[in-house]
Amino acid sequence: MSWLFTFMKQARLRCQPLFFCMAEAVQAGVVRETYFRADRSEAILVLECQTVEEAREALSTLPFVKNQLITFELIPLKAYTGFERLFV
Repeated sequence: MSWLFTFMKQARLRCQPLFFCMAEAVQAGVVRETYFRADRSEAILVLECQTVEEAREALSTLPFVKNQLITFELIPLKAYTGFERLFV
């Protein structure tokens, strides 16, 4: 069991910079929401950025992105306007 504890401790130490960067991004208001997909081993980050380039720049500060250990597909979103039709 000690090898598992050692592995988990090393993994936590290696991931700590990512956790700190993510916490900073959340507090700065850049990362608004985080999710795990139920059907795949993937994470979803909802960013509060004006442009895709701004989002790309924000993500580039994450250690796993810098070291090319993770990539993100950036999908621009816009507000849902369907409710407007109810009040026209």
